[in-house]
Amino acid sequence: MVPRFLACAAVAALVAIAGDARDADAKQDLGANVHQSSTTGPDATRDAKLGWVRIDVNWVTAEPTQGQFDFAILDTVVDAARARNLQVLAVLAYTPAWASTGDTKSDGPNNDVPTAGTYPAFVTAAVNHFKNRVTHYEIWNEPNLGGFFEGTPAQYTSLILVPGADAVHAACATCTVV
Repeated sequence: MVPRFLACAAVAALVAIAGDARDADAKQDLGANVHQSSTTGPDATRDAKLGWVRIDVNWVTAEPTQGQFDFAILDTVVDAARARNLQVLAVLAYTPAWASTGDTKSDGPNNDVPTAGTYPAFVTAAVNHFKNRVTHYEIWNEPNLGGFFEGTPAQYTSLILVPGADAVHAACATCTVV
């Protein structure tokens, strides 16, 4: 079953989605968006008896310079979640300036359309780095909203979704893309 998530700004705003609640102590196949919290978010998720955390694997932070990866902050978040027996859905998103095709909205590069071929290389590096700890990946965050992606649906599909999903599956045949 693919986990269902409620993306919200505060972990305290957790809402249970209808599910089988025969055993109130059983972990649900539900989760909370904890962004990059390694303490409060995973603790609240575990205490709410949810089984998943959704985290931000921000490309702009993880690869600030092309080919130079730094997953240290994310390792802390993933390891904290796993220590609490939580599964992780990693959202792979947000273009670094070096990979941008241009900041068409003049609001910074994070939501820019990436140069062809740059995003799947990042995805491959991230999936290889998190092997055996993360098995579920989301390809970008809300690409239908200009604040998160300023390109067209066709650009999202051809430059992010298809090559990103292909990169996940090439690096981890058993991983799930949501």
